[in-house]
Amino acid sequence: MTWIEAARGPFERLLEAEAESGREAVRPRLEGLRIAYLDLRAGGADRPLAEGVDTARTKGPWVLWMLRKALSPVAFQPVREAWARGGALENAALRDLAERQAKTDLGAFFDFWVYGSGLPEYRLRSAGAKSDKSGHVVSLQVENLGTGTYPAPLVVQTEEGARHELSVATPPGERADVQLSVLTKPVMAAVDPEADLLMAAGERPWLPVRARKFWIF
Repeated sequence: MTWIEAARGPFERLLEAEAESGREAVRPRLEGLRIAYLDLRAGGADRPLAEGVDTARTKGPWVLWMLRKALSPVAFQPVREAWARGGALENAALRDLAERQAKTDLGAFFDFWVYGSGLPEYRLRSAGAKSDKSGHVVSLQVENLGTGTYPAPLVVQTEEGARHELSVATPPGERADVQLSVLTKPVMAAVDPEADLLMAAGERPWLPVRARKFWIF
C-alpha cells in the first residue's frame, strides 16, 4: 500500500466535512491530524512519505489537502476521478497528473512534502508601518523555528478590510524582514491565518500593525 492509498480515506472525509459544513468544519480535523503527526515525530517514527506509510494517515491527508489547495478544488477533481479508477496512487503518477492540471512544475512541493521530512514553524515577530506620500509601508519580521523551509502566505489586512498577501520562505533558525506598500492604513498581519500550511505550530495569531517613525525590531 502506498502512502496515497493510506491517506486517501482520511482525506476524503475532510472533503465530506467541507461539503457538508464548510471550511470551518475541517479546521479541527486538520488540527487533530497535525497533533497526531507531531506525536509520531516526537517518537522518532517520522519518515518521508515516499519511504513508507508510518505517517500516511496523519501527514498524508495534510499533504493531499495542500496539493488540492495548490491546484484548486476544480483542478483537483481529475485526481479523485483517477483514484476511483485505481490510478494516480503512486508518487510519479500523482505528480504527473497534478502538474498537468496545475500547468506548472510541482517538483518543489513533492520534494519537500513527499520526499522530505522537514517541517516549517513560522512566527510573525513584529509588524509595523509608517506613512509616506503614496500610502503606508508595512515592515514585517518573520522567523522560522522549524526544521524545513516551504513558502507560507503572509497577510496584511487594512482598516477597510482589504487583504494583501505575499509569500515568505525563511530558512530554519533565521529571520526575514519583509516590506510591502499599501494605500490604506494597515491594522493586522499574520502568517498563514487560514491554517492551510502544515506547520509545527498550530496557532496563527494576528498581530496589530503598529505605527512607527523608524524601523526598530
